[in-house]
Amino acid sequence: MASLIPTPDFLQVSFGWFQFFLILTFILHLIVMNIFVGWLIITLSEESKSYLSVPNFTRTKMPTFLAFTINFGVAPLLFLQVLYGQFLYTSSVLMGNFWISIIFILILTYYLTYYYDFKFSTLSISNRKVILFLVLICVLFVAFLFVNNMTLMLNPTDWYVFSKNKIGSILHLKDPTLFPRYFHFLIASVAIGGLSLSFYASFKKHNKEIVEKGLRWFFNATIVQLFVGLWFIVSLPERVMLSFLGKNIWATLFFSLAMVLIFFALFFSKRKQLKPTITSVFLLITCMVLVRDWVRREYLKEYFNPASLPLKTNYLPFILFILFFVLTLGLIGYMIRLYLKPNREV
Repeated sequence: MASLIPTPDFLQVSFGWFQFFLILTFILHLIVMNIFVGWLIITLSEESKSYLSVPNFTRTKMPTFLAFTINFGVAPLLFLQVLYGQFLYTSSVLMGNFWISIIFILILTYYLTYYYDFKFSTLSISNRKVILFLVLICVLFVAFLFVNNMTLMLNPTDWYVFSKNKIGSILHLKDPTLFPRYFHFLIASVAIGGLSLSFYASFKKHNKEIVEKGLRWFFNATIVQLFVGLWFIVSLPERVMLSFLGKNIWATLFFSLAMVLIFFALFFSKRKQLKPTITSVFLLITCMVLVRDWVRREYLKEYFNPASLPLKTNYLPFILFILFFVLTLGLIGYMIRLYLKPNREV
């Protein structure tokens, strides 16, 4: 099976730097992605109600968060390709037709979210629900393709199907972790979407009803997520699952800490304490990203270790990257400040 895995490229700096930026940028992407998907689901649900406090509140922001989701997703994908390119490129080719379709689906998603925003006041509630439903279908399908790719890259033993399907239409549907992973992402989006709704409404001093509504969405979704997370853990291969149950001290530590933080987040949200809830959830997201990274390492350790990547030291490109990365973060921060100005209509 090792003969099917391409030879990796060399690195110019230690793999640890790429690992650090992979985790950092994925945390940022995960937060904005969950906000967008969560707001989309919550808004679609609230469109059915007789009042429109949430749809009025979120409609102008969804196009912005869609843009943030896509652009913040580029960096972790690139760092993943640097460290695990021989696996990710192979799985992407195997499902190539589906993978390339993501571009066109996202273009359609952009159009629909802007149409919903610009035509909000002239559309009937039923038409707005149809548009949001189409956006949701597009987003969930893209997420489904990403989960397929991420599971397929972890299972080189399943790449043999290429001999039977050479037209790039392979999906990893037989993987037992596929649907637990998928619903783990989906329920997390509802939870983070609800919490961010509360935070933004509180920050802008909007109706207290929206703050409490967001916290209820967060609490209820997190309760569901406990069961989905358990489903995901037991669906993992035994050798991977056991690493989080005492076999590996670091994996067990981060997983245990994540479980503790979930209950802290539930406790604070039930008491409607927004700031400690947000702090708990941010730490929880960080732990879960580390757990996710450990899952990937456990899956691939018999084939590959990123620490073994060949090194040809050249720090200049990396220094330039750091400079532009800091500059970009500063520009994004400035744009966010302009976006959040009190005199801006929201």
